[in-house]
Amino acid sequence: MDSLNNIDFKKLASQQKSIQMKMRLLALAHFKDGHSRTKIAKFLKVSRTSVNKWVQTFLEKGLEANQFFADYEDIVSKVCRAWNSFLECSTRVRQMCSRRWIELTR
Repeated sequence: MDSLNNIDFKKLASQQKSIQMKMRLLALAHFKDGHSRTKIAKFLKVSRTSVNKWVQTFLEKGLEANQFFADYEDIVSKVCRAWNSFLECSTRVRQMCSRRWIELTR
Protein backbone atom coordinates (compact mmCIF):
# COMPACT_ATOMS: atom_id res chain seq x y z
CA MET A 1 0.00 0.00 0.00
CA ASP A 2 1.06 3.57 -0.57
CA SER A 3 2.72 5.42 2.28
CA LEU A 4 2.27 9.10 3.04
CA ASN A 5 6.04 9.55 3.14
CA ASN A 6 6.64 7.96 -0.27
CA ILE A 7 4.39 10.23 -2.31
CA ASP A 8 4.90 13.84 -3.39
CA PHE A 9 1.25 14.90 -3.36
CA LYS A 10 2.00 18.51 -4.29
CA LYS A 11 3.90 17.44 -7.40
CA LEU A 12 1.10 15.05 -8.39
CA ALA A 13 -1.48 17.79 -7.81
CA SER A 14 0.42 20.18 -10.08
CA GLN A 15 0.27 17.58 -12.88
CA GLN A 16 -3.49 17.07 -12.67
CA LYS A 17 -6.00 18.45 -15.14
CA SER A 18 -8.97 17.48 -12.99
CA ILE A 19 -9.72 20.04 -10.29
CA GLN A 20 -11.40 17.32 -8.21
CA MET A 21 -8.28 15.16 -8.18
CA LYS A 22 -6.10 18.22 -7.56
CA MET A 23 -8.18 19.02 -4.45
CA ARG A 24 -7.89 15.45 -3.15
CA LEU A 25 -4.13 15.44 -3.62
CA LEU A 26 -3.74 18.84 -1.97
CA ALA A 27 -5.78 17.61 0.99
CA LEU A 28 -3.43 14.63 1.30
CA ALA A 29 -0.40 16.92 1.01
CA HIS A 30 -1.66 19.06 3.89
CA PHE A 31 -2.49 15.95 5.92
CA LYS A 32 1.04 14.66 5.31
CA ASP A 33 2.38 18.03 6.54
CA GLY A 34 0.54 17.47 9.83
CA HIS A 35 -2.43 19.80 9.43
CA SER A 36 -5.73 18.81 11.01
CA ARG A 37 -8.58 17.72 8.78
CA THR A 38 -10.61 20.70 9.98
CA LYS A 39 -7.89 23.16 8.94
CA ILE A 40 -7.48 21.39 5.60
CA ALA A 41 -11.22 21.66 4.93
CA LYS A 42 -11.23 25.38 5.75
CA PHE A 43 -8.14 26.06 3.65
CA LEU A 44 -9.46 24.18 0.60
CA LYS A 45 -13.04 25.44 1.18
CA VAL A 46 -14.53 21.94 1.17
CA SER A 47 -16.44 20.04 3.82
CA ARG A 48 -14.59 18.26 6.60
CA THR A 49 -16.55 15.16 5.61
CA SER A 50 -14.93 15.24 2.16
CA VAL A 51 -11.45 15.61 3.64
CA ASN A 52 -12.16 12.75 6.07
CA LYS A 53 -13.32 10.56 3.19
CA TRP A 54 -10.29 11.34 1.00
CA VAL A 55 -7.78 10.77 3.80
CA GLN A 56 -9.49 7.61 5.06
CA THR A 57 -9.73 6.18 1.55
CA PHE A 58 -6.03 6.81 1.00
CA LEU A 59 -5.04 5.29 4.35
CA GLU A 60 -7.15 2.18 3.81
CA LYS A 61 -6.81 1.60 0.07
CA GLY A 62 -3.99 3.76 -1.29
CA LEU A 63 -3.74 6.47 -3.88
CA GLU A 64 -5.55 4.68 -6.71
CA ALA A 65 -8.73 4.51 -4.65
CA ASN A 66 -8.96 8.32 -4.66
CA GLN A 67 -9.02 8.58 -8.43
CA PHE A 68 -11.50 10.81 -10.18
CA PHE A 69 -12.38 10.00 -13.78
CA ALA A 70 -13.07 12.86 -16.17
CA ASP A 71 -14.50 10.70 -18.94
CA TYR A 72 -14.42 7.23 -20.49
CA GLU A 73 -10.97 7.74 -22.04
CA ASP A 74 -9.63 8.76 -18.65
CA ILE A 75 -11.00 5.55 -17.12
CA VAL A 76 -9.39 3.40 -19.82
CA SER A 77 -6.08 5.23 -19.49
CA LYS A 78 -5.92 4.85 -15.72
CA VAL A 79 -7.01 1.21 -15.76
CA CYS A 80 -4.33 0.43 -18.36
CA ARG A 81 -1.70 2.21 -16.26
CA ALA A 82 -2.76 0.27 -13.15
CA TRP A 83 -2.74 -3.04 -15.05
CA ASN A 84 0.73 -2.39 -16.49
CA SER A 85 1.98 -1.44 -13.03
CA PHE A 86 0.61 -4.73 -11.69
CA LEU A 87 2.31 -6.72 -14.47
CA GLU A 88 5.67 -5.11 -13.66
CA CYS A 89 5.65 -6.83 -10.27
CA SER A 90 6.36 -10.44 -11.27
CA THR A 91 6.16 -11.78 -7.71
CA ARG A 92 2.68 -10.37 -7.26
CA VAL A 93 1.55 -11.75 -10.63
CA ARG A 94 2.82 -15.22 -9.70
CA GLN A 95 1.01 -15.09 -6.35
CA MET A 96 -2.25 -14.02 -7.95
CA CYS A 97 -2.05 -16.59 -10.73
CA SER A 98 -1.23 -19.48 -8.43
CA ARG A 99 -4.40 -19.12 -6.38
CA ARG A 100 -7.51 -21.03 -7.22
CA TRP A 101 -10.01 -18.18 -7.24
CA ILE A 102 -13.02 -20.09 -8.45
CA GLU A 103 -13.85 -23.48 -9.85
CA LEU A 104 -15.56 -22.87 -13.14
CA THR A 105 -16.78 -26.46 -13.55
CA ARG A 106 -19.47 -26.27 -10.87
